Amino acid sequence: MSSWLAKTNQQLYQARLLIELTEEKTDAVELALYQSSVYQLYLAYNSYLHELAEAVRAEHGFSNLDELVSSMSVVLGELRELEQIEADSFSWLSWLLSEMEGFKTLSSLPAAKSPMVANLISSSSASVISIDQLTEAYQSLQSLINEQRVNRSES
Repeated sequence: MSSWLAKTNQQLYQARLLIELTEEKTDAVELALYQSSVYQLYLAYNSYLHELAEAVRAEHGFSNLDELVSSMSVVLGELRELEQIEADSFSWLSWLLSEMEGFKTLSSLPAAKSPMVANLISSSSASVISIDQLTEAYQSLQSLINEQRVNRSES
């Protein structure tokens, strides 16, 4: 088993645990767990890109899918599938990458749910915590990885 495969599995597992905790909490804890869940899911996605790169002995000096694809002489079908998903502005992957970018801006903080939290955390109506979208992104990534691993092992 490759080291990236194990890391991808670990990060998917941790993302699932954080998502489950997020569903049970409120206010500031919910926001922290939500952002941690999104970040952990992004790390799992990034780890999977490294897993694919390792499978074809590609360079690991990349920070996103475009950089990985441009560094390869022959691009895997798995990467083409990820490119298509990322290009769809309504996809789970597009949402995940957008959430990650949003964390880098001041307008990304969800509206506070209580006066106490409002004093602790900047509020904005520009973004809302979406456990459903987060759960869908997790399930989609996990399914995609499992399907692609099966296809790769059958090849």
